[in-house]
Amino acid sequence: MNRLIATTLGMLSLLGMSGCSQSTPATTIYSDKTGGYEIRIPQGWNITRGYGDVDLLLTPAHGDLTVRAAILHDAPKQARTAPQDLDDYVAFRRPRLGHFASQRTLMSDESRAMNTHHPLAHLVEYEYETGPKQQVHTRAWLLSRGGHGYTLMLSAPPAVFDDWEAQWKQLETSFRVE
Repeated sequence: MNRLIATTLGMLSLLGMSGCSQSTPATTIYSDKTGGYEIRIPQGWNITRGYGDVDLLLTPAHGDLTVRAAILHDAPKQARTAPQDLDDYVAFRRPRLGHFASQRTLMSDESRAMNTHHPLAHLVEYEYETGPKQQVHTRAWLLSRGGHGYTLMLSAPPAVFDDWEAQWKQLETSFRVE
């Protein structure tokens, strides 16, 4: 009887462990040929096009807008002058990222690799207040290619930002500018 219980528990343990392997989350490939970019969106996330100055707004299926990813695309016709390189684009886009500068806590502001497609990008990570007791943590990646500027912004309340790290990494590693 003890042997039967031990064997059964062992089998259940093996079955449980086989379900623990970490798999890549299912995704939807979103490609914008006009904007010249592609990104893998976590399955079930909502996609909204043309939301203010945001080219693409992504939100989790539960519809909580406090957790979101956004892509800003600055085409040469929108900018006063087309960004010549990454430094030009950072200078052009910085006022948009810094519009909460008086309330902002800067955590990172550096050029570095974003993913294998983009060995040089500019990362700005910061937290700011949007209202009484409302904080937002944002990680923004800025890229420039062919006179176009792109910003991938990942935002959530600081208390839950790290809970979304798997989705943030998926978005960051898949974002590709043509």
